[in-house]
Amino acid sequence: MTWSVSEGNHPLSCHDIPDIKPGHVHFHHNWEGNYINVWMLHSDYCWYEYTKDYAQQVSIPIRHPTFEDLYLTTYGNKSWSPNFVKLETLKKRAYPLPISRLFRPDSVRT
Repeated sequence: MTWSVSEGNHPLSCHDIPDIKPGHVHFHHNWEGNYINVWMLHSDYCWYEYTKDYAQQVSIPIRHPTFEDLYLTTYGNKSWSPNFVKLETLKKRAYPLPISRLFRPDSVRT
C-alpha cells in the first residue's frame, strides 16, 4: 500500500509520481478552493477520482484495482491514512472526522 500527498494553490491536473503501481492513493489539498481530492491509480495506469467516496459509507465500496478482494478505507477508525481491507472488515468500520481534517490546521490556507 503506497500513498502520497501534495498541496498547492491550484487543482491537481497532473499526477507526476515516479515508480508507482496500481492501487497507489494520492491526496491533493487545493489551498485556493480549500478542498481535498482523493485519487487512485488503476490497472490501466489512469487516475480515478474518489473524493466523494473516500472514508464514507457507500453502497459500492472502492475495490483495489488488482487485488479484487480488498477495498479502500482508512487505517483504523480515527485515521485518515488509506488502507485496503477485506469486505468483512469494511462493514464493521466507523468513519473518522470529515476529510477537511486530513491536513494539519496550520497547513490549511484560507
